[in-house]
This record gives sequence, C-alpha cells and structure tokens, in this order.
Amino acid sequence: MITSAFTRNRMNVIIRMHCRQVRPNTRPNSQRRLFSNEKTSFRDKLSLWRKNGTFEISFGMLIFGLMGIDQILQYQQQTARETIVMNIQHQLDMDYAQTRTEMWDKKLLTQKPLFECIVKQVPQLFDGSKSLTNVQVGDTVDILEEGIGPDRMYNLCRTRPQDKKKSSTNNNNASLGWFPMSCLEKVE
Repeated sequence: MITSAFTRNRMNVIIRMHCRQVRPNTRPNSQRRLFSNEKTSFRDKLSLWRKNGTFEISFGMLIFGLMGIDQILQYQQQTARETIVMNIQHQLDMDYAQTRTEMWDKKLLTQKPLFECIVKQVPQLFDGSKSLTNVQVGDTVDILEEGIGPDRMYNLCRTRPQDKKKSSTNNNNASLGWFPMSCLEKVE
C-alpha cells in the first residue's frame, strides 16, 4: 500500500505540473475577441471599448489636449498683444520727442516774457505733447503767449531755472509748453 499511495501521489504531482504547462487560454472572452485575429464587427469592438473604459480615457485625453492647445494659443496671443503695445508706446515716445524738438524754436528760450505766474495746481490728466512738464505747485513760470490752444484756455509758458546766474547765461534747462490758465496765478 505504501507503494501504491506513493505512486498515486507522484502521479498527481505529474498531472498538476503538466496542467500548469498546458494551461488553457484564461483571458476573459471579451479580451480574447478584441486581440485575436478573428474578424469582429465595429459594433462589437465599440461595446468592448465602452465596457473597459477606453472611450472615457480617450475622451479625457482629447479634452486635456484641447485645453493644452488653448493655453498655448492664449499665451501666444498675450505676448503678441504685449509686443504691439510696446511698439505703439515706443513709437508714441519717439513722436513726442520729435514734436517737442520741432515745435519750440531757440527764440522762445530767449524771448522776453509778458509776465510771471505761480503754479496754483497741476492737473492730474495733463500729459499731451505740447504740455509743460516738470512743474510743481509753487513754481514760477514765465508767460510767453496768452490765450492759445483749444478754446484759448492755455498760456505758452517757460519754466525758470532755479539759479539766476544760469538763467542769464544759459536757458538750455528751461522747459516750454502749454499750461491751463485756470491753474496759474499772476505775480504782481
């Protein structure tokens, strides 16, 4: 009996090893059909893709791809706008500098003023190409012409250098421009 039990046991081990080596295809039926060489219809493949989540994953990746493309296009559009604004600002600055140099002659720097005024206030939104710049409340300005500009509401003014010695010899640091009459007070 010992031999027969030993042989039965040995036979069982051999059968088990043989079964492991010759395993039948254990894939689920749906995967076996999807990856096999058998011809399956498009509807069958589509139903399989819906069951295993391929459709949702593909749709999600499509959405992420579109969002990435949208972000890239928005960045390009923003940089293009910034470049255009910088170019326009540069052109305006060049035009402003050219206009100021062409507008005022040397004779205006040496012309005798009609009278003097003190600046009462500086308007907040006063930055045109013909405006008097670098002026603060309390500064004294020379009036060269009265009643000019739109509605004759401006005076052509020249700033006075702080140092009187420089004023008599060199007027290069004087600034010329229009300033509203309502913001000036005549010195008597």
